[in-house]
Amino acid sequence: MRRGNFALALLLILPVSAVAMEPAIHGHWSGAFHSKHFHIAPFTVDMDIDPDDVPGHKGHKGHKHGHLKNNSGPAYCLAGDVNLEIDREGSNVVIAGTNASGDTISFVGTIDTTGNLMMLNYVTNGSVSGKCESDDGTAGLQKQ
Repeated sequence: MRRGNFALALLLILPVSAVAMEPAIHGHWSGAFHSKHFHIAPFTVDMDIDPDDVPGHKGHKGHKHGHLKNNSGPAYCLAGDVNLEIDREGSNVVIAGTNASGDTISFVGTIDTTGNLMMLNYVTNGSVSGKCESDDGTAGLQKQ
């Protein structure tokens, strides 16, 4: 192959191979959460993230939906019907959810390049229901 043809072939191939595919974030995730407060024991959170994107509005990119389930510890009050919105930009992940009583939980962190581990900071906020304890800490969720 002549030098000019080789350079042209390299330019055509390079942009395609340089684009990295983001690992899928959807699926079942589970992990231990560790409060920053010594009086709150570690607790487990299970999360399901739906595979379909929900369209964004007014030019914003779409996001995913998910649900919390089988929770213990401060997030126990959020078990059941907790709708989550999941936004992801590259390896950065933001997850927020609330229940019908107004209790909330939010997660901010990263997903690794394999798509199997999320390292998160979390915050739960109690509401007027009095069922949730306000808390914050760190977590590692593994894709199951």
